[in-house]
Amino acid sequence: IEIESLGPQIIIRIREKGSFASGSGFLQPRFKPVVRSIGDLLKDVPGIITVSGHTDGMHISNELYSSNWDLSSKRAVAVAHELAKVTGFDESRMQVVGMASNSPLVPNDSNQNRSRNRRVEIAIEQGKAKESREIEAIPQP
Repeated sequence: IEIESLGPQIIIRIREKGSFASGSGFLQPRFKPVVRSIGDLLKDVPGIITVSGHTDGMHISNELYSSNWDLSSKRAVAVAHELAKVTGFDESRMQVVGMASNSPLVPNDSNQNRSRNRRVEIAIEQGKAKESREIEAIPQP
């Protein structure tokens, strides 16, 4: 797991190794408590939470996943489901995105780099305006 801070945005990067088997969208059982711990920390941090799945540049097509879009989306959804299981976590402020190989951290030109690009990111966008209910002004006599 890596943590990066970019101004009002915090990114928690979960690498494939240990969290997902190669080419799989199923979160490893031993990694689920780690994701829940992250959710427990984030439940009180204000802001929009985006869970995004990322793959390397190698095209996948098998019985379970028809494309990198499919695999990256399934991984993001698997992490989102674990976050949503945390008591007090407001899933209405969460969005889930499958990025396929369209946002690599490094060029997909070696096994080591492809491994780095296979990840799920949890980004917290802080400081965005929160919509409130409509306020009715009553004129004073």
